[in-house]
Amino acid sequence: MELREQLGNIKRGQLQVTTFVAVKLASDLKKAATDPKLAGRLYGADVLVTFELLRNLVDYERSRRGLDLSHSQDKDYVGDAVQSTSVVLHEMYAGHWIRVRELTGEGPEDLVADIYRYLQVLAESQRDTYTTPFEIVAPDMVLGLDIVTPESVYGWEPAHLPPLYPGHSYSTESVILPDTSLFLEHNSNESPTISQHSSENPSIVFPKYNNYLLNASKDKRAGYRRSVDNTELVS
Repeated sequence: MELREQLGNIKRGQLQVTTFVAVKLASDLKKAATDPKLAGRLYGADVLVTFELLRNLVDYERSRRGLDLSHSQDKDYVGDAVQSTSVVLHEMYAGHWIRVRELTGEGPEDLVADIYRYLQVLAESQRDTYTTPFEIVAPDMVLGLDIVTPESVYGWEPAHLPPLYPGHSYSTESVILPDTSLFLEHNSNESPTISQHSSENPSIVFPKYNNYLLNASKDKRAGYRRSVDNTELVS
């Protein structure tokens, strides 16, 4: 009920979204969406409120730059948004989204587009915010930010690594990065409806992962990982 009231206050201009407000809304939204007592029991109104609050948060972040971005003030901010989004994107709420589309003309793909716009903001501000590469995994959404190097685009295979000291040997697995340059897509002429931010450098979008290795010995959460948006954005 409180989140619905907060949304109403935002719409009426009685509550201005600030970094403090954005962080609190994202945290409260995540707590409500992932509350075990409400698992699988969200109403259509709950899905709509979550959608509209997330859109307001994304709109706010798109008006910020650098260290003014909320995730610079709260380390859980991005994760909270991803977890909330994942919950309402679950297929069990497909019927609710039909009603949301009837009321607003928008559907779950518009929510995914909002998160994509937010990812663009994070990528474009990565250097200014010193944001390290990350990957946040939720049951129905995966969101990641990485740094592209020539090796990660055109492939690289470690032929030999020098020992750190006499007698030293490496116990880690060797990694072969495939050549993904054929997937590069130049999008410097991207529609302004997708991104209103200007950049001196062109950006590229290409597939990052096709799947996850289901190895429980390395990641106890690997069993339920499922990638929804397998793209990587770099400015």
